[in-house]
Amino acid sequence: MVSKNKKSIFSNHEISMLGIRSNLVQASFSYERMHSPGWTWAQLPYWEKIYRDDPEGLKRVMTDNMEFINSSPPLYPILMGLLLTMEEEHVDSTTIKRCYQPRFGF
Repeated sequence: MVSKNKKSIFSNHEISMLGIRSNLVQASFSYERMHSPGWTWAQLPYWEKIYRDDPEGLKRVMTDNMEFINSSPPLYPILMGLLLTMEEEHVDSTTIKRCYQPRFGF
């Protein structure tokens, strides 16, 4: 559970940029993985900030998010915000997968 007093490591500008980047997901569409390349690209700067001292964690999160993703792009900013908050809180990766898999056409 996220503490009400805990401050995010992301600035307001970074959060706004996530919204912009999430709208560009379809620019890197792939027939094999659908939206996952764009999904991964949109969140990569934030994962790099979260996992700056953990290269294996960054590798894991990038691999996990390059799986097949097919969902409605207007929902991406909300879903990215939710999942980045979970990554920032270092929630177990299994829990994170359980959260996003039903939403992405698995």
